Amino acid sequence: GSDSIIISGIAERVAARTAGLLFPTIRFTQCPAHTAQSRGTMSVRPEVMTMYFADVLRNIARLGFRKIFILNGHDGNIGPGRGAIAQVADETKDAALLFVSWWEFLPGEIMKTLGMFQQANGGHGHGGPLETSAVAAFRPDLMHLDQAKDLPEPPDLSGGPPYFLQKSTATGWPGYSGNVSEASAEKGKRIVQISEDGIVRLIENWLKHEEVPGSW
Repeated sequence: GSDSIIISGIAERVAARTAGLLFPTIRFTQCPAHTAQSRGTMSVRPEVMTMYFADVLRNIARLGFRKIFILNGHDGNIGPGRGAIAQVADETKDAALLFVSWWEFLPGEIMKTLGMFQQANGGHGHGGPLETSAVAAFRPDLMHLDQAKDLPEPPDLSGGPPYFLQKSTATGWPGYSGNVSEASAEKGKRIVQISEDGIVRLIENWLKHEEVPGSW
């Protein structure tokens, strides 16, 4: 799906710039209830994903790797992923595991400054113009804007601070959000580059300062 297309593309570019060993993308995972009901969606229980992620990380550590960077491309992975990392860090001697989602380098304020999208949240949202553009950066053949109409942008319930909202159903929701007509492959290329650069900086800073007390 779109998440694996984006994260695989960004991860390949980041690995090439940081000389990291890239392991395969994990494609089947947990999906929130309101998206899991969409036709064709394959969802795995979050507790199963926590165990699976932990086993993958354990085996990577068993190979001798002690600095493991996990690049996330799916919101549903955040809870299971962090749980797995906590388990493996407790079990493994001298391990350091760093987890981040690619879109965290594109907060709404930065996106509004760039002026790519008219949405107040900078184009974010499930299947929104930001995500659609990022997919098109790697697979422009998959974007068919004539088949989707613009929708109201997702509301900002908190005025800025992050929050977690889980819904059982989303009646009538087509699976995407916002002004998708603003999406383009050219915007996607710029979005991907900004995220890639930020991820590379994070990794370089992590490796440089990891042993400094209190730095992580």
